Amino acid sequence: MRVLVTGSTGFIGTHVLKHLDDLVILSSNMLRAKCKYPLAKVHKWTASEPVPEGALDGVDAVVRLAGEPVSGKWARREESHPRQPGARNETHC
Repeated sequence: MRVLVTGSTGFIGTHVLKHLDDLVILSSNMLRAKCKYPLAKVHKWTASEPVPEGALDGVDAVVRLAGEPVSGKWARREESHPRQPGARNETHC
């Protein structure tokens, strides 16, 4: 099964991709993605752009793992958590 993945070099992506063989990767950091997954077909991509032409050819499934890192984000101050009453909205699109 050919799988297209975004977020392949992140924490979750590195664990998920160990279990996949036929990969198409969309990455903002092509060098890192090609180094980690030399057998994958890698396309340069950022979330603000459309999917590159041909990237979806022959793809059976898409796994979207791209997102903003949250490590330490909630650990800074308890009152900054968005579920807390009166917390600032720190969501980024």
